[in-house]
Amino acid sequence: MVKTCLWLFFLLYFGSPGSIHAKGWDAKINFINFKDHEKEKIIEAIKLIKAIIQNHEFEKRVKNFNFKEKKSFHDNKGLTNEEIFQKIIDGAETVGDEVVNNRMDIELELYEHPSKTIGYTYPDTKRIWINRKYFSHYKVNQVANNLMHEWMHKLGFNHETKWSAAREYSVPYAIGNIFEEIIREQYSQK
Repeated sequence: MVKTCLWLFFLLYFGSPGSIHAKGWDAKINFINFKDHEKEKIIEAIKLIKAIIQNHEFEKRVKNFNFKEKKSFHDNKGLTNEEIFQKIIDGAETVGDEVVNNRMDIELELYEHPSKTIGYTYPDTKRIWINRKYFSHYKVNQVANNLMHEWMHKLGFNHETKWSAAREYSVPYAIGNIFEEIIREQYSQK
């Protein structure tokens, strides 16, 4: 009886075991070429990311995401939705120590270029490049969406380089879209 009551308390207070794990999620960012006010925008975006990752709705939407009428993402590396959610919570990037530390560990570098590229990364580095052209006028929620998209690459997920209907269902794009929906529904547009 006592064990059942304790388990019920934890379930009601923290949510499912995955959500309990999400409560400790954090981020460690190394800034390159950022001014102080630009760092503040990233810090606010990280706070929003943390709040969404710890939100039960995020867990539910990731685990129930559908592609081609199946609970699945496109370009999912053969992982189930539950395993993808756990990778996000684990925070074990594919470059660096690759240790499960429940944290986003990245380097961010601002660059300036007139291209249409908002941000990019490569599979062999912890660094994510963000185009100041977009960053300077993006709201915090847009920065958060872009960071999550790029961080999904750091967790080993890719997408097609050219647009296709399926690309929107890849892990990086779909997670960004889930973030956008939750922000629109539950958080003020920052």
